[in-house]
Amino acid sequence: CIYRVVGRFSLALFDFAKFRASDSFSAFIYVNKNFPNKSLSSGFVYSNASANNSCLLFVLQNQGRTDDMTTVADKKIKFKNIRAIIFDLDGVLTNTSEYHYKAWKMLADELNIYFDRKINEKLRGIPRRESLEIMLGNKKVSEEEKIRLMEIKNKYYVDFLRQMTPNDILPGVLNLLREIRQRGIKIGIGSSSRNADIVIEKLNLGSFVDAVSDGCSVDKHKPAPDLFCHCAANLKTAPQNAVVVEDAEAGVEAGLNGGFWVVGLGPYERVGKAHIVFPDFADVHLNDFIGD
Repeated sequence: CIYRVVGRFSLALFDFAKFRASDSFSAFIYVNKNFPNKSLSSGFVYSNASANNSCLLFVLQNQGRTDDMTTVADKKIKFKNIRAIIFDLDGVLTNTSEYHYKAWKMLADELNIYFDRKINEKLRGIPRRESLEIMLGNKKVSEEEKIRLMEIKNKYYVDFLRQMTPNDILPGVLNLLREIRQRGIKIGIGSSSRNADIVIEKLNLGSFVDAVSDGCSVDKHKPAPDLFCHCAANLKTAPQNAVVVEDAEAGVEAGLNGGFWVVGLGPYERVGKAHIVFPDFADVHLNDFIGD
């Protein structure tokens, strides 16, 4: 069986020893000499004989798979029988999220609406209209005005995109895409952005991509799974044989809702519901999360 870690800590931080908790559950004890003892909402501190160590015991939830339990080589769970990997675009392959922030900030300033990076975090992975409504807050505007404002924001954003080059691909991404290609695994893009094609072209990533599903592809957006299901269908791959890579909470939920395996990129507080969490792809290789 594949087991999902329930906890608030990156697996990469801890040394481990397998521990049998009961007939119904399995767990791993992660030993971290520098981590202070504290209560855990999803696990508990297990006292050990050494005064210098805290052992964190995480209960692992059975995910209902029937294949053999994967190893935790390099302290990471590995997915098996994977035929496709679907990447979100903004904040995963490139940092267009900064351009989104600047564009929304410019629009908010014109409207004399307070807008900062904390508010911008709420816009991650959701469509333009919903993002506008969050930015507007209690300010009431007509439908006509909403359309006009969305067009203005998109113009600002596209102006930023036109400055992009392949140098804007995030660290580790190109090597990972090459490894995926060498393994014969299909690659898809599942982005809420309506400008995904422009970004792919500017980054010169077209030769790696087998299918693109964007904000124009479906009616229901993240956290609904429709976007990733649309992409998986174009890749002719079932969700249980595909991995979604996301940097947004709504995107992680969309992947889980669709029955995909999910890799989260970023802080645990944002993407911790994913099966595996990496801070970024800088030091990540395909065999860190994909098995045979």
